[in-house]
Amino acid sequence: MSPESELLRDLLSATDRDHIPGAAPIVSYREDEDEDFAKDLREYTASRIELSRRGAWHGRLAELIPGSLPKPEAEPDLKARWRSSKPFILRGVLSDRFRRIADDTELAVLQFSQLKRPNELRVWITDRLASTKPGPARFSVLPQGSGPNVVDRQRDIARVGIRAETRAKDGTKEVYDDLWIKVGKLSNNTLDGSIRVRFSFGNEIADDANPDPIRTRLVSELAARCVPAAARIRDSTELMSVVNELAERPLFTTQQIAYWNAPEGGALFHHDSFGGPAAESDATNQLGVVFAQVGGRTAWLALSIEDLATRVREFTGHLSDGQLPWVRAEVFPEPDAFQAALDLVDDRPALLRELAMPGCGRLAQLVNRGPEFTSFLADCGHASVLRPGDAIVLPNHSLQNTAMHSVFCASPDVTFGVSCALRALPGIKPLSREVVKRGKGIQKRGHRPKRRKKG
Repeated sequence: MSPESELLRDLLSATDRDHIPGAAPIVSYREDEDEDFAKDLREYTASRIELSRRGAWHGRLAELIPGSLPKPEAEPDLKARWRSSKPFILRGVLSDRFRRIADDTELAVLQFSQLKRPNELRVWITDRLASTKPGPARFSVLPQGSGPNVVDRQRDIARVGIRAETRAKDGTKEVYDDLWIKVGKLSNNTLDGSIRVRFSFGNEIADDANPDPIRTRLVSELAARCVPAAARIRDSTELMSVVNELAERPLFTTQQIAYWNAPEGGALFHHDSFGGPAAESDATNQLGVVFAQVGGRTAWLALSIEDLATRVREFTGHLSDGQLPWVRAEVFPEPDAFQAALDLVDDRPALLRELAMPGCGRLAQLVNRGPEFTSFLADCGHASVLRPGDAIVLPNHSLQNTAMHSVFCASPDVTFGVSCALRALPGIKPLSREVVKRGKGIQKRGHRPKRRKKG
């Protein structure tokens, strides 16, 4: 790296920059960068990504060659990241499982087109259940009109009720009629063609956090029967051994969601926690989420809610200093709005509560602001890109100790990935730390506020 380029060197070596394990270093850039910075980017950039979601432009990212980032003095402590809900990437952990990646991707793209038609979900699920080997449970599609009702009339495309039949240890038959699968749009924006298929049970919303051990297991088996990638994630010894060790108890995958992120698609900042305010009081036993990329690329902004609170406070400090005046004017148009925001970020508990609200509450416009805040987070080390076979782990332990994330389609065509909740069986306590062995495989305008004083 040329000694003349202070900005790139400062960005990469900043002591407060996050180093997401498994992620290549990423920085933001503009078309009008100074020549030294642009020269270094030309020499050290592996790929470039332009981010746009639902018509909102979020800037440009340069994914650098891994050797461009100064090596950390110590190996990343994944156990510490797990406990503090900081994300990490297991690069290529599912590559062997996805060795038929072309077949999976071709199937996924075909399903993407079909599933946008309301009647196709029932046809697809019926075919999958008939053509796959039965497991411990027998599944059947409930008659039209039975099962769960539509919850989101604007985004839901179709819902199918599922009956599961199992045998108890004494041989008696047990029947569960409240499993369901639904396909829906990710947003109502006409530019965003993304869809998702969700597997769950009970009453949507009311039962989202239900830890029922039988039905969560049935949902896992149902998803594995219908989505080959879900089965490969569930059966990945390498992936599950890492999260089991970090959680100090056996986990299993459930509540699967298959995502088809199309150009202009993705997700605004959110978290996946159902827990209460105490760090270890999540009665749902959902300790995290893993998202596996099957086809195409997605770009992520991912960090703990504590780190997001720190970045929000730092960014509003830049605005208070007079940087990016148009952002302040557009996000806080009312005379007293900016001062109210400063008062909020100065109250750390209140700030964490606000960010944990649906959509990040009153801070939604700020944290989802592109390109300025998006570029700022990337320069702070919170951006990553997933490719087929990669998995990102997003721990969560409570509303105040969870991973926050925002997602973008980073491919010219539709992408495919699968998200799974990581749950522990009720009543299983963490193992004693003394008996847990460290596992193998844990391995237009300027938009960047100044992070370092230039010499």
